[in-house]
Amino acid sequence: MEDEPGEERGAAQDGAPPRESRSRYASLFDQLGDGLVIHDLDGRILECNPRGAEMLGYTPEALVGLHLSDLHPTTERGTDARLAEVREAGGTQFETVFLRADGSVFPAEVTAAQLEVGGQVLVHGVFRDRSAQHELVEALRHARDEAERATRAKSVFLANMSHEIRTPMNAVIGMTGLLLDTDLDPQQREFVEVVRSSGDALLTIINDILDFSKIEAGELSLEQAPFDLRKCVEDALDVLANRAAERRIDLVYRFGAGVPGAVLGDVTRVRQVLVNLLSNGVKFTEEGEVEVRVEAGEGDVLWFEVRDTGVGIPPARMDRLFRSFSQLDESTTRRFGGTGLGLAICKRLTSMMGGEISVASTPGEGSVFRFSAVLPGAPFEAPAWLAGPLPALAGKRVLVVDDNAAARAQVVEACRGWGMGVEGCPDGRSALARLADEAFDLAVVDLHLPGLNGLALAEMLFRRGTRLPMVLMSPLIQTNRGDPRLRRYAASVAKPIKPGRLADALRAGLERVEQSSRNPTPHEGLSAFDAEMGVRHPLRVLVAEDNPINRRLALMMLKRLGYGCEVVQNGVEAVEAVVGAAFDVVLMDVQMPEMDGIEATQAIRARLGKHAPRIVALTANALQGDRETYLAAGMDDYLSKPLHIQALVEALGRCSRLEDR
Repeated sequence: MEDEPGEERGAAQDGAPPRESRSRYASLFDQLGDGLVIHDLDGRILECNPRGAEMLGYTPEALVGLHLSDLHPTTERGTDARLAEVREAGGTQFETVFLRADGSVFPAEVTAAQLEVGGQVLVHGVFRDRSAQHELVEALRHARDEAERATRAKSVFLANMSHEIRTPMNAVIGMTGLLLDTDLDPQQREFVEVVRSSGDALLTIINDILDFSKIEAGELSLEQAPFDLRKCVEDALDVLANRAAERRIDLVYRFGAGVPGAVLGDVTRVRQVLVNLLSNGVKFTEEGEVEVRVEAGEGDVLWFEVRDTGVGIPPARMDRLFRSFSQLDESTTRRFGGTGLGLAICKRLTSMMGGEISVASTPGEGSVFRFSAVLPGAPFEAPAWLAGPLPALAGKRVLVVDDNAAARAQVVEACRGWGMGVEGCPDGRSALARLADEAFDLAVVDLHLPGLNGLALAEMLFRRGTRLPMVLMSPLIQTNRGDPRLRRYAASVAKPIKPGRLADALRAGLERVEQSSRNPTPHEGLSAFDAEMGVRHPLRVLVAEDNPINRRLALMMLKRLGYGCEVVQNGVEAVEAVVGAAFDVVLMDVQMPEMDGIEATQAIRARLGKHAPRIVALTANALQGDRETYLAAGMDDYLSKPLHIQALVEALGRCSRLEDR
C-alpha cells in the first residue's frame, strides 16, 4: 500500500518527535526515575515523561504546547539565555526552580542537550528534584549558625567570667603585694604570704580553665609577629621568680649556638607553655634548680627544654600527664594541687605551633620536659652584651660564688663571653681561701650560701681589709633590706640572672671601686617598688576606675613609685578631667558605668587629637584578642588585672610627658 502524498512514514505530527524514535525508546522514556522533557529550540514542550509530569503536577498531555517559561516562577529568570546556550553550545547544566501546577515550587538540577531525531533537532532536558538536598543543606546551615551563636555566647560568658573573677582577685593579689613590701612581724608575714600564694594559685586555675575553654571552642588563634626570644624566656622566669625564691630554688636559662635572637611567632603562647612547665618544675622541686635550655633544630624548629631537680614522675603515671583534668597524684591526700589542665594546654599549644612535647623523668632525680615549635628567625639587632667582649669588662678577673652549679655555670659562661677571666667556687669558705691566694678585680656573690652566706662573707672580707668590689646576686623578695652588711656591696643584680643586667652590675661595681666602703644605695634592684621613679621619670597620672578597692590599689601602687595622681570613677568624669587639665597618662578601666573606657578614649581622641594623653587600658578581661581590640579602639597600651607592679612600671616607662612629645 502506497503512502498518501504528504504523509511520509514516520513523519512527525504537529512538531512531535518521529513515531519511530518514540516507539523505540518508549520503555526508557516512560520508566525513567527522573523528569524528562522534550522541547524544540524555541522552548515549546513537545513531550514529557510520566515521572516529570508527576513532579510538575500535570498530566503529560497537559504539558504539551506549554513554553518552558510557564514552568518557572516569575522570579526565576534566564530561560531565554539558557535556550540560547543550548543552541550555541549544544547543551548546558544548571540549577533552577520549577513551578508546579498548584503554585508550589521546588528546586531542581537540569541537564539539557540537543538531540537529532529523524532529521529534526530537538532538546531533551532531564531534571531531578533537589528538595531533599536543599533541606539537608539548610539544616546544616541552621546547625552551623546555632553552633556559631553558641560559641559566641560562650566567648561572651568567658569574657564576663574573666572580668568578674579577676576584679576581686586584682585587689587580693595587689594588696597583699603592697602589704608584703612593708615591715611585718614573722607571723603577720606568714599570714599574708598564705593569702598571696592562695590568690596566685586561684588565678592560675582561672587562667587554665579560660584557656582550655577557648581551645575547646576552636577560638584560640596564634599571632605571627616578631619578638625577642631571650626576653620571652626571661619574662617567663620572672613570673615564677618569687615562688622559686621562697623555696630557695634557682631559676636558670641558657641558649645554645645558632638560636636566633628574634623569631616570628606568638610570644604570648610560647611564654605560656614555658610558664606552665616552669610552674610544674618549681612545684615539684624541693631543692636545686629549674633550668630552661633553648636549642636550634632543623630548619625553623626550636627546641625548649625545662629541667628540674624535683621528685620525678613514676613510670606508671607518665601516660596521664598530658590528659585533660588529670593529675600526677589523684588521691584525696595528694600534696600538689592544680586543675590538671596545664600540660594538656601545653600539648595543644605546641601542636598549634607545629611542634610536639615529651617528658623524661627519673623518680627522685627530676624531670625534663621538651617541646618544639616552628619559629622562623626574624631581623634582630643584638645588644652589646650579646655581641662579644665588652671593653669595660674584657681582661678583668672575676670570682663567681654560688652553691648551685647550674646558676654558677650560667654566670661563668656569660662572663667568659665578655672577655673576662673567670673562676667559680661553691661556698663562702672556699671563696675566702681563693681570694687570699689569687688576685681578682671583682666578685659576684650569691646571697644564699651554705654556712657563710653572702652578707657574712662580705663583712668578713671588709674586716680583713679587702676592698674588692662585689656584686650581690639575690631574689627580689629577699628580706635583708635593712641589714647594714649590704653596704659592702657595690652593686646588686636580681635572680633569676639576666645577662644584660649582670653586665650593667659588673660595670657599676668596677666604676665604684673607690667607693666600696660607702653606702652605694645597696637596695637598688632588691625591691619591686622604686620610690624614685616618679622623680626620675615624672608624669601626671589620671586613674579612671569605678571599683573603689581597685582604685585604692592603683593609688597605693603609684604612690609607692613616687607618683601623685588624680582619680575619677567613670568615663564621663575621665573625659572632663582630661579636657580640663594636662595629664600625661590615663590608666583607663574598660568597664565603667555611664561611659565605658573605650567610649571615653574615643571621646578624648576626638576632642584633643594629637594633644591627648597616653591611654593605658586597665581591664580584668584577659582573653586572646583583648589587647588588639583595645589598641584598635584608640588606646596606647594594655594592662591586665590583677595588676602586677613590674607590668605597671614598664607601662609607665613607655610614657612621656606631653611637653616632650
